[in-house]
Amino acid sequence: MRLEKRELIYEGRAKKLYQTDRPELIVQEFSDETSLSDGKMKAKVKNKGTLNNQSSSYLFEYLEGYHIPTHFVEQLSDCEMLVKRLETVPLHW
Repeated sequence: MRLEKRELIYEGRAKKLYQTDRPELIVQEFSDETSLSDGKMKAKVKNKGTLNNQSSSYLFEYLEGYHIPTHFVEQLSDCEMLVKRLETVPLHW
C-alpha cells in the first residue's frame, strides 16, 4: 500500500504517530528510547523499536488469525506499522 507519511500528531515515551494522506490510517513509529526512574532519565536501547514493532505485528496478525479484530493493517518497515485511526483509551502501566 503506497501512502504519504505526514505531520506528527502524537509523541509518547515509546512511539510516535503520524497522519497519512488517508485520514483513516496512521503510521505508528516505535522508538529506541526508554524511560528510567519514572521518566526522569531517558536512554536509547539498540533495536528496541524494531523488536517492539516485530512483536506487536506478530501479535496483531495472530489475533486476526482467530478473527479478533485489531487496528493493525501492515508492517511498513523495521520500526513502523500502518494502523487504523481510532479513539484511544488513555491506559498506561
